[in-house]
Amino acid sequence: AAWLGVQYWLGDRDTRLDFSFFSFDISWFYYPLMLVVILYLTNAVNLTDGIDGLCGTVTMVNMLLMTVICVLLSLQQMSIFTMALAGGCLGFLVWNLHPAKCFMGDTGSMYLGASVVAVGLVTHKHLVLLLVALLYILEALSVVIQVTYFKYTKKKYGEGRRIFKMTPIHHHFELSGFSEYKIVITFSLFALVMGMVMPVMSTSWKESLPNRDVPTLQVMQTIGEESIYAVAMPVTRLVQPGPDVAKHTPTRPVERA
Repeated sequence: AAWLGVQYWLGDRDTRLDFSFFSFDISWFYYPLMLVVILYLTNAVNLTDGIDGLCGTVTMVNMLLMTVICVLLSLQQMSIFTMALAGGCLGFLVWNLHPAKCFMGDTGSMYLGASVVAVGLVTHKHLVLLLVALLYILEALSVVIQVTYFKYTKKKYGEGRRIFKMTPIHHHFELSGFSEYKIVITFSLFALVMGMVMPVMSTSWKESLPNRDVPTLQVMQTIGEESIYAVAMPVTRLVQPGPDVAKHTPTRPVERA
């Protein structure tokens, strides 16, 4: 809700659903609908973080794909943010691939989910967001299907029955004999293939770009700049040495000619 409020406050009041080949305006209903999208996708990415390296790898692929989208839409600042996020995921995977030495946790996975949906909403390319986030959507949908079917069969037959061996669906493949590496590679390739559909739509994007009003583009750039600042500042503080470290850091003597 806060993200939608920031976009509205900065002047981005476009309420059209853009599916690349066609778009239509849904007026005020856009905001509650996008609120549901934010909540669903944020939690869906959280559910994807179930085995070593899965969420980080898939999100890295998705952020690289979103970088292409931002470049096509001339959103330079936002493309820097998506590249930075992809690079952060790559660095984290050094420690998170199987066997993981550290874990992302809910804080990290929900931040990645919020970032994915935020970039998607800023670009206003809803079909692209659907394709890029399709793996996350299926992960959460498997949980919904499993729980609903279990409750229905328990009420009807007296015992709960399952469609999948375990949900989210990556655990179903794990119990079916897939190794963690195989699941991560397969799911990442699925996300990549879904994203590869996007260049086919590039012609329609370029034709629709002049129709977007200038204030909306300026708002997109502003949101991109603020996003970069929000990500870069904490990282800068982390990498800057403290006074004690700087004091004990050995300096290389200057060689005289």
